[in-house]
Amino acid sequence: MIALTEFGGSGPELLMLHGSGGGAGDWNDVAEPLTDDFTVIAADLPGHGRSGGLTPWTFSGAVAALDTLGLDNPFVVGMSLGGMLAVHWAAAHPECPAVVSIDGHRAPVTDPRNYEGMNEAQVMAERARLQSSFDAMLSMFPEQDELFRDIADAMATDDVLPLLSRLQTPATVVVSTDDMPGTADFQDLLAAFRRGLLRDLRRAARDNPRLAIQPVPLTHAMHLESPGTVASLITTATARATP
Repeated sequence: MIALTEFGGSGPELLMLHGSGGGAGDWNDVAEPLTDDFTVIAADLPGHGRSGGLTPWTFSGAVAALDTLGLDNPFVVGMSLGGMLAVHWAAAHPECPAVVSIDGHRAPVTDPRNYEGMNEAQVMAERARLQSSFDAMLSMFPEQDELFRDIADAMATDDVLPLLSRLQTPATVVVSTDDMPGTADFQDLLAAFRRGLLRDLRRAARDNPRLAIQPVPLTHAMHLESPGTVASLITTATARATP
């Protein structure tokens, strides 16, 4: 079962999907200005909040779970994991009016080819350091360790870039250009990843005129950091897709 939070409003439905470890409430401040144009709803993704889990956690399984909601062909906005899921939703529902993916753009992050300006040895060494940091963070949430690792496995084997290059649905990918606080030790790795990401996203946009790429000078947590800016980006992206 997928739990929904209804923010109200009028107009077509807009479904909002949070990131890994988050919840529908992450969208509280973003949703409010969007209710002028949309009926805004947010889901707790499988395994989060009030929603039931998936075993194993997969994007196809998550899309199937969202299908049970019986929504009326909504616009879909997702953040990080939710952004990747939004792209999968659009691939499964080409009639979707538009999707906006906020920093939910690619995997596997372990592939050295995705890092522009660093050689394979550099990438692997820095990735190992980053994985150690990630494992230490997970150890603080033992009750959710299995869920996070299951989702990490799903993301590690999935790349939405090929989907983006052939989507029939108008899509906007919003890309953060600022690093999160506390990540200074990985600045070179993150910069190399961002360069490779933008290179490949722009290549996908050349192949697909329905795809727009929007870099913004905010961090990955932009929906919490600057909700008004994110709401404006969503409004602009959905207006671009609306005849």
